[in-house]
Amino acid sequence: MTVIYHMGYVRRSRRGRAVKLDISLEAFLMADRYTAKDGNEWVGMTVSIGKLLDVLEGRIEVAGVNQIKNPVRAGSRSVVKNGTEA
Repeated sequence: MTVIYHMGYVRRSRRGRAVKLDISLEAFLMADRYTAKDGNEWVGMTVSIGKLLDVLEGRIEVAGVNQIKNPVRAGSRSVVKNGTEA
């Protein structure tokens, strides 16, 4: 079962020359993490391309930033939550 957790928002800057990300600290700290081969730890987040384009073209003010959590399957990357491997 896939679960989607809301992490924050993406919006255009006032001048429209940058994309701003507002991520909830609580959501970030509770997010699933994974460790890359080089040992760096990452939090994967997703933004819909269609919604991002709508933001960039001014059709909507904000789009959601989410984390999509899938069950860990044998042979998949390690998922780390709150410092412990799941």
